Amino acid sequence: TVKKHLLWLPGDERVASLTVVVEQALTTIARYKTGGDGGAALKLLCTFLKNIVENPGEPKYRSINSEGKAFTSKFNGIVGPILLLRAVGFVKEEEKFVLSENCDMNFVKNVYDKVVKAEAKYREINSWFFSARSLFRSL
Repeated sequence: TVKKHLLWLPGDERVASLTVVVEQALTTIARYKTGGDGGAALKLLCTFLKNIVENPGEPKYRSINSEGKAFTSKFNGIVGPILLLRAVGFVKEEEKFVLSENCDMNFVKNVYDKVVKAEAKYREINSWFFSARSLFRSL
């Protein structure tokens, strides 16, 4: 996994490397434009991370059902969301992704801020495309 390969790095270098992984994942997700798939994935990532940032001590927000409808419908076939979750500190345990208790909450907050910005940028850039598509469908 992402973190296993970065464990040998000192703290600041490790965070810098994980930040690069997060940025690459966001760039990759944003490339999915068909049907707004990238936007849907970014929105779900925002929800997951927002819940953790706003409720850091709440165990239910530190576990994501990878078999759930929202997860499978928004992330299936998209490269990037799982990589981002792993970079934040989620680990796959059976049918769930679980965030460890000793994760770096400052890093989680920084990633959340990046995902929010990426989702807003995705909507802004693609809004004309989705508007035009709706217009053509109504003709």
